[in-house]
Parts: sequence; C-alpha cells; structure tokens
Amino acid sequence: MLKSFHIRGIKLRKTNEEIIELLKLRKSGSSNENIDEIIYIEYKDIADRLSRKYSTDSIYYDDLFQEASISILNAINNFDYTKNLSFKEFVEKRIEKDLLSYIEEEKKYLAQSEYISKFLNKIIDTENNLYKSLKRFPTEDEVASRLNIDIYKLREYKSYALDLLNMDKTVDNLKLSLREIISHNNPKNDNDITDDEFEMLNLSLNTLNDTEKDIIMMYYGLNGIEKKTKEEIEEIYDISSEKLRQLISKIERKLKSEMEDNYD
Repeated sequence: MLKSFHIRGIKLRKTNEEIIELLKLRKSGSSNENIDEIIYIEYKDIADRLSRKYSTDSIYYDDLFQEASISILNAINNFDYTKNLSFKEFVEKRIEKDLLSYIEEEKKYLAQSEYISKFLNKIIDTENNLYKSLKRFPTEDEVASRLNIDIYKLREYKSYALDLLNMDKTVDNLKLSLREIISHNNPKNDNDITDDEFEMLNLSLNTLNDTEKDIIMMYYGLNGIEKKTKEEIEEIYDISSEKLRQLISKIERKLKSEMEDNYD
C-alpha cells in the first residue's frame, strides 16, 4: 500500500500536479527538508531500478544507487516547474544521464588502472632482471632502455601508479591543497595563488558536472560557498564516507589534470 504524507493539506500522490505543488511550497521556504525527503522517497524506486539495470561485476550497485540518489536531489533543485514538464520523466532522464556519465568515468579509470598495473609489473620485472644481471640496482636510463621507452615515460608510469595506490588513503590524508591542484610555480601556500590562477581554477570548475562542482566548492569553500566538513557533505548528499572519498579524489584528479592542460 502506498504510504501517504501530508504537508499543509496536500496529500502526496504519484501525480505530476501534486509534485509541482510540493516544489512550489519548497521554493516558498515551507518545510524544505521534509519536502526533499518526501519527493526523494517518491522516486527512489527509479534510482533502484536504473542502478540494478546498469550494475555489473565491476560497477557496483551501491555506488550507482548513491549516484542516482544524488541525481534525484539535483533534479529537485534544478527542475523548472513553470515549463509544464513531467517531473518523473525529468528525474528518470537525469538519473540515467548521470549514471551513464559515472559508468563512462569508471570504465576509463578501470581500464587505465589495469593497463598501468600491468605495465608497472613489467617495470618491476625488468628492474629485477637487470639487478640479477648487473649485480646492482639499475638506473632509470637502463630500465627505460630495456623497455624501449624514454625515461620521461617511465617516470610518468611510475607516478601514475603511485597516484592509484594513494587512492586507498582516507579523505583527510588524500585531500590536496588548492596550490597542489593548481600546480604552477609552487608558491609556499594557498595565499600566494594569483588572481589569474583563481580565474583559471574557476574555468576548470566549469568542466565538472553539477554534483562534482557543488561538492568540491563546499569542500574547499570556493566562490563564497561556506566551507563544510566531510561529515556535513555526507549528510547533505546521504552518502558514505567511502563514497565521498572516491568522489573527492576523482574531482581533484580531474581539476588537477585540467589545470595542468591549461598551462601547457
């Protein structure tokens, strides 16, 4: 039996008109938190269905469901009820779009991780073989020559492999400073970041999706957004500490890569 809720005489049904009324009440400032929860409960079955549809042995249901839950909250924030659209269709399209984007990112990451892992093992085997034949630790030049790659590519693979290993750290240990993300000229602290660099950072922020942008701005307190603790962000998006760790790490990597490309 469908559970019913009441807010100021409105009985929630699965009709677009009543959802619109709830969104209007929300915009007016009436019981925002309760309305968000009620609308979320109304549509979380879509999040469950699509998460099950796209889950695989390597793309986990729990991760997809958390992404889909965030999509519902973003849909509540971004839906324009003046355009006479179906909120259910809007939510479903938003969830599917966000899940497909998440899956694409995960597949890229998994493919890169697998390739780098295999090549790192090849580097280690080469170093061990050279150590046996030379009776000493080989130089980077000797390893690169044996692998038929240049020394800079060797260092790049090693650096990337270490980045992947560092993904297992906690959020507090993993968190980069703004200076590390901007990665240019390397002043002593974030206060030395120039106006031009902040402008470039804002351009890089625009390459993120809505959820990524909101989370990282809250995490660092960017652009006048109040800085929040990871516990507060977990509560806002109803996600686990591990999921937040993954999100922040992924966002930081994307920002850092974008900033580095801008300097090239």
